[in-house]
Amino acid sequence: MAHSYFIRKTLGIKDKNIHFEEQVTEERINDQNHLVLYGKLTYTPKACEKCGTVNRSSADIVKNGTKLSTLKIGQINFQPVLLKLKKQRFLCKHCRSTFTAETSLVDRHCFISNFVKSTIAMELRHEQSMKLIREHLNVSSNTVIRVLRKVGETLAPERHYLSSHLCIDEFKSVKNVSGAMSFIFMNAVNHEVIDIVENRQQNYLSDYFMRYLLNARLRVKTVTMGMYLPYIGLIKACFPKANIIIDRFHIVQHLNRALNHVRIQTMNSLCYTRPRDYRKLKK
Repeated sequence: MAHSYFIRKTLGIKDKNIHFEEQVTEERINDQNHLVLYGKLTYTPKACEKCGTVNRSSADIVKNGTKLSTLKIGQINFQPVLLKLKKQRFLCKHCRSTFTAETSLVDRHCFISNFVKSTIAMELRHEQSMKLIREHLNVSSNTVIRVLRKVGETLAPERHYLSSHLCIDEFKSVKNVSGAMSFIFMNAVNHEVIDIVENRQQNYLSDYFMRYLLNARLRVKTVTMGMYLPYIGLIKACFPKANIIIDRFHIVQHLNRALNHVRIQTMNSLCYTRPRDYRKLKK
């Protein structure tokens, strides 16, 4: 039907198995007006979810009533939108079990649309309170926390694996970190960044790397680093089998600074006795 198409298009719903009714109402919930849509989710299942019997005819699987779910699917003009969705239930005539139609709009046993969850994740990128996100998207604080944890688990590096060859270094990141310098380490083979740690202090990094499984840390063969002395003890403690490689850039930089220091000392000693040589060294 035409109105189903336009509603799906307006709300960004891609599941064509959801058929909307023309009825639209308003309900006041928790001192806030909600726009309420009505629809039905139905389709012909390919097989039974329990026993796996292929659905070839009405002798295999039949419709068996509906189950009503109230879903939070977003906002229109800053007004929360609810979808009262009748989900088709099916009965398998072979194993006598029942199951309910599913949709990509929401996860199983969940009443908050995946679009709303994605919006929460996008909002978490900005510096704002969870209370503000909760009020803006009409969800509970627990929902915001669950999305935050799920995003954190997705972004967190795997603790059971480390590359055999690592590179580590420190850099100045942002003002609101706990240490003066932050720490970065990466795969030395493909130059892929593994993680960034906000503090480069030895105790902080030791606690961080000890979260990795021992087998993962024993796999590390080499660690390429600068000439920051505390890293040596850290590497020996966290990666017992790793050999330390000093980055050639830091070696050249250190030699250049040492030679420049000697040049300035020599230049200053010739300032009054040999002005011609002084000017040559100054250049």
